[in-house]
Amino acid sequence: MFGDKILGLDIGSVNTRLALLNPGKKNEILNIVTISTPPGSVSEGRILNVQRVSSAIKNVVKEKKINAKKLAVCVNSPQASVRDFKLPALDEVQIRSALEFELSQMFPNISQNYSIGFKIYERKKDSVYGIATLCPKKIIEDYTLLASSIGIPLRYIDVSANCITKAYNNFVSLDGTEEAAMVVDIGFDSSQVNVLIDRKLVLSSKAPGAGFKVSNQNDTSFGSNVYAVKSIKKAHDNRSNNFETASENVKNSYERLTVQIKQTLDFYTFNKFRGRIRQILLAGDGSVIPGADKYFRGMLDMPVSVIKPINRNLIEENDFACFMPAIGAALRED
Repeated sequence: MFGDKILGLDIGSVNTRLALLNPGKKNEILNIVTISTPPGSVSEGRILNVQRVSSAIKNVVKEKKINAKKLAVCVNSPQASVRDFKLPALDEVQIRSALEFELSQMFPNISQNYSIGFKIYERKKDSVYGIATLCPKKIIEDYTLLASSIGIPLRYIDVSANCITKAYNNFVSLDGTEEAAMVVDIGFDSSQVNVLIDRKLVLSSKAPGAGFKVSNQNDTSFGSNVYAVKSIKKAHDNRSNNFETASENVKNSYERLTVQIKQTLDFYTFNKFRGRIRQILLAGDGSVIPGADKYFRGMLDMPVSVIKPINRNLIEENDFACFMPAIGAALRED
């Protein structure tokens, strides 16, 4: 029902982000909040301590007077996967069976360990084309238990790549005039490279170890002894801490991400996807480090910029880059 406020959650190992939306034609962003994830409570998408995470979320919901009717969760895990598919013209039951068979070649015991979802992009007389998502059932169980503990009815769980796509389509590309776009979400532990064609997610690849977490506990290049940038606020309030003065740990992580981006671009070209990727858009905590976009422009020799919403009155630009997964989680997809 339109008008029922939906709270989107993006729970990472360092930060947890909440985005309250009023769904409808305008998809109004009512509130955004960042809190620290309780240390050691989340790892690779798994919630290791539901009670601590739930308590932290319930406290901020009460403090900020967030009144949500439904909860929607974004899953960001290297164990979650997104793949496009092209099959003969089958019905939906047959498509699911065909996907299970194909994916079982790469993921043993897939029906026991994974939940499979799919979306049809195009149906022709003799074929059907779309995107399939896989998410470990253990992660889904974690978030189902978390929602129950928070006390807000769970509406759905979605993977990060799809959440980012929904946020992009609703707040970045309202007219859909561009043919192809690459959105790179730079996180603390890992990063994700997503390719959209005509507002449809067609490629998504994880880059483990290509986040900007600092392995050296004594690294203070960004004013933190544990993480390069503990939060979006620190990255922007202290402009002297920029990419030029970043530690070798951070730069090495960005080099690994550059390799992943180049591999994705090569794969895109080799497989002759329709449309040319003309620019790269950065999102996530790692995107807002001053100078990061300049670094990638130099390494990739193509336009790179931090992603921005079309309507700047809805949300601060730099907030949007970090809140895309939470915002996208709260968006409807009919």
